[in-house]
Order: sequence, then structure tokens, then C-alpha cells
Amino acid sequence: SGLSALGEHPVVFKNDSIWFMVFAGLDANNISVFDTPKVVSGVGCVANSSIKEIRGKLIFLAEDGIYAFNGTSVIRKITEDRKTGADRLRSTIQSITPGRRPFAAAAHWRKHSLYLLSVSVNGSNANNLVIVWDYLNDAFWLWDDIEAQFFLEDEDAYDNERIYFGDASGRIYELGVGTTNHGEAIE
Repeated sequence: SGLSALGEHPVVFKNDSIWFMVFAGLDANNISVFDTPKVVSGVGCVANSSIKEIRGKLIFLAEDGIYAFNGTSVIRKITEDRKTGADRLRSTIQSITPGRRPFAAAAHWRKHSLYLLSVSVNGSNANNLVIVWDYLNDAFWLWDDIEAQFFLEDEDAYDNERIYFGDASGRIYELGVGTTNHGEAIE
């Protein structure tokens, strides 16, 4: 259900487990051979496009929340409050349309220290909610007015970051540009 890299190792995700692919040498035909140790059991990724590497960890959507994987058998459920242990997004994660989980899409908006995860909730046939994780402050927001079906992260020649997204109607938008009403009526 997902494929990414962490350091020099490819990481393979199933719905309920995480596996490394470790280079084990060449066979008699000079073809690369890999060992595939299982690193995590019981938790896996449900959407390949939800996987983003942030600060040496892979962040991804699982069936019951958003997790961080650092390459060890210990993974952290980032939707869980570290002090109380309560799942801060339990009802939101439960409202994700099960058949649309594989279509969740994510972006890493570095200049704002945000992980953006667009999902389909409440039976919608398109992604209609963006879960925003501010990883510097370990805080979450829900944006219900951005219907991102996919994200594209880009940098120009001067390393200026741009985040684009497309909606279900085929329109393309850029995050963080243009004017805003800051809660006031737009004239």
C-alpha cells in the first residue's frame, strides 16, 4: 500500500506492517538481492501519497491515525496527545471514507513546518478535508474549504518553495499566495 525510502533503505508498507528492503549482495546473474525484514507489525500505511519524510521520519496515514516511523520497531501515533494519551483526531480519522483512504494525498510545506493531509470524509467521493499538522508546535488544524485531490511541491531556481494542489474539477491552485479576508467581508 506504500513505498518510500528512509536513509539508504527502501521501505515497503502494507496495510498492517512495515518492511525494510536491505541490500544483501548480487546473485549468480549479477542481479541485486534484498532481504526483507519486517520492522513493524500491526500498523501500516493505507495511502501511498500520504507518505512524507519530515526530519528523518516517514509520516503517513494508517487506518486509525497519522503515524511517524523513524526506522525502528517503535512508531509514534502523532494524533495521540503525548501527555494524556488521548487521540486528538479520533472522530476525524473515523469519518474518513474507507474506500477513499488510498486516495489521501499529502504535502510537506517546509517554510511553515506543516504536514498537509487531504482526505475524503463523511462519504464524499473526493477529498474534502485537509488535516494540517504543525510539527514544531505539535498542533492540528482542519481546513474544510480546500478540496485538494493531489499536491505538488516545487522550488524555483532561488529555492523558494511552492505548494500547488488540484481540485476535483481540474483547477490548479497555489497555497499561500493572493489576498485573504482574515475573517472580514471581501470587497
